[in-house]
Amino acid sequence: ALPVQAGILPFALVIGVAIGESTVNNTAGWAGSFLMFGGSAHLAAVSLLGSGAGMLTVLVTVIVINARLLVYSASSGPRFRYQPRWFRWTAPYFLVDQMFALTWKRLDTGVSAGWLRWYYLTAGLAITAVWLPTIAIGVVAGPVIPQSWELAYATPLMLIGLLAPSLVDRPTWIAAAVGASVAVLLIGMPNGLHLLIATAAGASAGIAAERIAK
Repeated sequence: ALPVQAGILPFALVIGVAIGESTVNNTAGWAGSFLMFGGSAHLAAVSLLGSGAGMLTVLVTVIVINARLLVYSASSGPRFRYQPRWFRWTAPYFLVDQMFALTWKRLDTGVSAGWLRWYYLTAGLAITAVWLPTIAIGVVAGPVIPQSWELAYATPLMLIGLLAPSLVDRPTWIAAAVGASVAVLLIGMPNGLHLLIATAAGASAGIAAERIAK
């Protein structure tokens, strides 16, 4: 989890700075770091609340952005089905992009259920240990961070870092290319709908390419 921790530091800092600069109460804004535990949705919620958006708009936006977690859950579900009930109720809390990237390649490697369970929980707690305090630091230090740091690039760089190691065959390259192209073409859509459509298009293209290859 150490490389992931390094990758989320600037992203968490961006969210903290956004909270500090918005009209949202700092404590309430920081509470989203553990109540929501999803960076993209958290940042969108803070931005919308700070601009005076209604609660319904915020909720719909958060649901749309986090819709990708359904895909992660469906992919991981069969391997976690035989875990203890307490784990099956706890594990979804940590299921974000970074956790899926850390665990999905290990789901079919024949490791024991116990090893996978403690690996997952340890990685989740390691990410949390960096995520929560770094957002708090961003809230406090936001006013003194130089604008020349260009923290706005932290989000795409983090996502590119997560994606790059997964581009190992033709279907994944096709999925990434289609998803990126659709996202760019539809970038003007409201409430992050272009991301949801791009995700669906990229996943569909990757599945189709994999079936053709077989």
